Amino acid sequence: MSRRSPVTTPALVLRHLRSRVSTSIALGLLIAVAVALAVLVPRAVVLVSNAELQHQLTALPAGVTDLYGIGKLGRIDTGCDLSSAQEIFGRADVDLRTVPAGLKEPLRGALGPVSWVTMFPPDLVSLDSPRLRVQPILRLAVDLHWLERVTFTAGAPPVANLRDRSAPIEFAISQDFADEAGFEVGDEIRYLEGVLRVSGIYTPDHPNDPFWVHAPELTTASISRDPGSPTVVRGAAYIDPVSAVALPTSLERSELRAWYPVRTDTFRFGRLAKITGQLIRIRTLGVYLPSGANLAFQTTLPAELDQVKAAVGTTTAISSLSGSAPLGALLAVLALGTRTVLDRRRSTLTLATARGASQLQLRATMLIEGILIGIPGSLVALVAVVLVVPVPEPVVAAGYALPVLLALAVPLLFAASSPRGVAGRTDLGADERRGRWIVETVIVGAAALALVLLGRRGLVPVDGGVVDPLLAVTPLLLSLAICVVVLRLYPLPLLALQRAARRGRSPVGLVGTSGSLRANTTAFASVLALVVGVSAAIFSLVLVSTVTTGIGTAASSQVGADIRVDAASIGGSAAVTGLPGVRAAAALDTVPGVQILFGRDTPLVTVVFADLAALHEVRPDLPVLTAGEVLLSPDLVSRARGATRLNGHAVTPVGTVSRLGLPGLSRSWVLADIADESAIVGEPPTYGSLLVATRAGANIPATARAVKDVVADSQTSANRDRVEAVDTTTVTADAAARPGIAGLTVALLVAAGLSLLLCALAVSLAALGAARERARSREILRLLGMSGGQLRRVIAWEFAPVTVAALVAGTGFGIALAVIVTTLVDLRSVVGGSVVISPTVPWALVAVTIGGFAVVVAATAAITSAVAARRLSASVAVKMGA
Repeated sequence: MSRRSPVTTPALVLRHLRSRVSTSIALGLLIAVAVALAVLVPRAVVLVSNAELQHQLTALPAGVTDLYGIGKLGRIDTGCDLSSAQEIFGRADVDLRTVPAGLKEPLRGALGPVSWVTMFPPDLVSLDSPRLRVQPILRLAVDLHWLERVTFTAGAPPVANLRDRSAPIEFAISQDFADEAGFEVGDEIRYLEGVLRVSGIYTPDHPNDPFWVHAPELTTASISRDPGSPTVVRGAAYIDPVSAVALPTSLERSELRAWYPVRTDTFRFGRLAKITGQLIRIRTLGVYLPSGANLAFQTTLPAELDQVKAAVGTTTAISSLSGSAPLGALLAVLALGTRTVLDRRRSTLTLATARGASQLQLRATMLIEGILIGIPGSLVALVAVVLVVPVPEPVVAAGYALPVLLALAVPLLFAASSPRGVAGRTDLGADERRGRWIVETVIVGAAALALVLLGRRGLVPVDGGVVDPLLAVTPLLLSLAICVVVLRLYPLPLLALQRAARRGRSPVGLVGTSGSLRANTTAFASVLALVVGVSAAIFSLVLVSTVTTGIGTAASSQVGADIRVDAASIGGSAAVTGLPGVRAAAALDTVPGVQILFGRDTPLVTVVFADLAALHEVRPDLPVLTAGEVLLSPDLVSRARGATRLNGHAVTPVGTVSRLGLPGLSRSWVLADIADESAIVGEPPTYGSLLVATRAGANIPATARAVKDVVADSQTSANRDRVEAVDTTTVTADAAARPGIAGLTVALLVAAGLSLLLCALAVSLAALGAARERARSREILRLLGMSGGQLRRVIAWEFAPVTVAALVAGTGFGIALAVIVTTLVDLRSVVGGSVVISPTVPWALVAVTIGGFAVVVAATAAITSAVAARRLSASVAVKMGA
């Protein structure tokens, strides 16, 4: 082109970019959506992880998350001139309050104000004239703020009297201890260093206050019953802090309990490792106070955080596996879209080559077009997602690697794939090209290597909203390997069909099989999209079905029946059996600490007494036993050797039940008939739980509320609020609504939907890419005398074999991947419960899904081919062929 030409190179490039932009715009939108999803996924993982963390921590019982320490007060001045609690315990109080300041973030900012109490040594005490046949064991307590937490029902708070050392020291006890021990206001008892007198009886203002979790003996008496011996009642009582100087020996031997509430609402999943490390360190080393005392801390919070981390890690791992399939389909669609744009540009670029354009100019032109297609929309999508979906902590840089690669994929593909001239047919002699064998060998080898590495290492997600690359790429590599196998194997039956068609009279089979065999060399991208799309849908269905089944199993193991009611004392099951919706009910009396005899081994077990005939009506899986027969837990049955004894009473183990047998028990338990309780325990039954089976079609939550109301009406006013009822329907719904499970379910379903959409796009792009050649062949066949029906069957022959092969391979791969995942991953960390979750394949939904994919593929191919055919006349097609 001469310099005098009014058309410059930039103008020609601009004219080139402005022509036929519809496909380019569609490809740009697809890349923008892909980048938006790639940016959204790690941010969604962060949000779901934090929501699951807060959900599980909020559900923990009060006081469980506190940082709890035990130690000594250190040196306390007990001089007689001290007249206030602040003078005696003020230094210890200040030292305890300054402990968080010596810690590092993030734990320091998560600790709340300290609460503490000093417990004096326990002592065996008694009244001069006991009112009950009990043996009280009492310990005294000092708390600077205890009067703010209680209300006196009798008497008055204790008052210190240091002037008269011979006068009794006043103390206050809880209403529950007074009832169980038979104490009244004015009673005097002998303690370790002096005489004590009951000055008042109190009740806690807020029984559910976490304070009482760490000092339960101050509100509730602990009762131990042993046949033939007096009942032991243990408890604690408050004294005025100033009175502690009158008990110097007990004060020196006292136990300091201090705890710091942990504000778990400040926790973020990305910082769990650091928080857990700090908690373990302080639990191991403790804290030295300025007074010289040491606090040995206890906390179960690291174990709870590990459970949350395991649950979130499992859901992230499964989401990574499910997201790998849409990623593979997306790459296939991008490859097909790029090829479609290049095919539409091919004639223009070939003409430019003939007129003198260099390869550098052609590649630069295509690179510019790739940049305009991929970069602007990607930037807009990235910024939009970052602004619309903020996260509490920044996503690590690795979380943006995939969006950047997706944005740069099209420019790189355009620059690397620009044509050098007129392209000939690519289907002739392609099988003999060594390049294909090299690529296929690399794909299969990479898939095998990734599978071996993943099997050795296991599923390990990465913190900070980024999934494990190996975990995400392994299913994609396996999909590529399956595509290689499919494209290598499915021509074999087609060759046999082609040979059979040659002997027939109809040309449809011969022409169709020949066209399908020719398309084999260029069908990799469409086969990949179909395989990963079908496998993602099947994998998602199997995992969703497995998780749903696992939630139901966990709910059954937690509840024990359709409904379970717990209360301080239940009169039996007769009161609820007549309620609407109730089919059967059985009351349980759980007695811990019963001695069982296994030769010389005498462990303590928990014995559950019940009317086993009524329990069999509620739980048909539990057999009916006669008096003297018992069922053992799975952990005890291996130690039993014939008849044994429970607290000296002879019983005969007759079998065991699964871990689902009885809810809420430890590993060592025994199920016995209620008729044996008097002989084993020495007391009549005191039912604490009620299992209820509902009728078919009954509203289980409504029935549970009715049963709870009946049980609550039979309780005393103090115990009425302690009645709790759980049912399988509510437990299952609550579990399904957990952020982790809900997020996993949404991720699986979205992955299946995206895969279906991408499959349709892949088939559409593949049909558009082959539209010109197919139109030429169709018009030539029409000129040769083929009817419209025969032509449609020829087109069906081209699509059907590869589609059927991809559907079969994708279905098998999806089911196999789901089975592998449920084998490698313990889903109990997600759904809860104690029973191993096995894969559940919903065969009906699988069949419907396969049929839906087939319909979508067929409809997309037919519509795309018809639309493309209308744009090409018969004369043009024949001239192109010539």
